[in-house]
Amino acid sequence: MIIHTGIDYDYLKTSRAVSDDINYHPHFHSTYEMLYTLDIGEAYYNIAASKFRIGQHDLIIIKPGTLHNLEITGQQYERMVMYFSKENIHADLYEFLQTTDKMYHVTDGSPIQALFGLLLENSKIFSKEEFDRSLEGILNMILTHLKYSNEEKTMESVSAQNETINKILYYIEENITAPLNAENISEKFFVSKSWLSHNFKKHLNISLKKYINQKKLLQIERLIAAGIPVCKAVESCSYNNYTTFFRQYKQYANKKPTDNKKTERP
Repeated sequence: MIIHTGIDYDYLKTSRAVSDDINYHPHFHSTYEMLYTLDIGEAYYNIAASKFRIGQHDLIIIKPGTLHNLEITGQQYERMVMYFSKENIHADLYEFLQTTDKMYHVTDGSPIQALFGLLLENSKIFSKEEFDRSLEGILNMILTHLKYSNEEKTMESVSAQNETINKILYYIEENITAPLNAENISEKFFVSKSWLSHNFKKHLNISLKKYINQKKLLQIERLIAAGIPVCKAVESCSYNNYTTFFRQYKQYANKKPTDNKKTERP
């Protein structure tokens, strides 16, 4: 993996799906994710409670804090992935990305396809330092072409939607700093705890408790990165036990929470 001022770039090519790969389990990022499929068989992309069929030369952009995962039913895939933050892109492109999660089909011969080809070629022949210098510029060019393209796909979910689950997801997002659990959420939405537990896991492939914990940890991560002291950030998200938070955070992020303190870009 090559890291450039907060941008992570992966060129992932494999002959078969690996069951314990993090990309196959519902997860969050504190950054944007851009995934471009070069060669892929039957595959789906899950975004929150929705499932979308994807194919070759599809491009998906996921906003920070959105539950998502790639679901591959075939044997082969090849893809390019970039993770980037607001600081890596121009202001007008940040505004462009605020509208919604986006899915595109990149047509043969388009400038966007050429830019991904250039990125792949650069990663093979450039030194690490040379590639680092090129990465942010190419990312901004890809996003600029997307901004003016007419290649955006209509995202039609292939899975059945549950209006109550979607409302619960919105409620959790809007009240992430409040105490949240199965009991008070089931009371809020007039459903039983057993119904909530079963249907949440059915539609999102993650338990309600784990979802809430990871959303809170992501919020705390953002607050710490913005300069809020760790203890205050933890308290603001209704964590009563710092030891519990620290253990869960290490498990979730594989690093100490203090590693997120804001630093100046080079």
